[in-house]
Amino acid sequence: MEKSLSADNLFVFILAFIGVKPILHWGHGIESRIPQITAAVSLAVIGAVPTVTTVASVIRPRRDPTQPLLRSA
Repeated sequence: MEKSLSADNLFVFILAFIGVKPILHWGHGIESRIPQITAAVSLAVIGAVPTVTTVASVIRPRRDPTQPLLRSA
């Protein structure tokens, strides 16, 4: 199976990031040593992840669909 940066992976990462942010915010209210994620960092991550994924998908060489995945010996 070929590994790639797909839209599914992108959404999973962003949703996980968005899910962790309120947990860290809650934990910071209990213990000040737990870091908070600022709005600027959130926007940077949510903007950078799709950008990196898009650039990677553009520069990644495409596999020819007519060629088999494995060559026979």
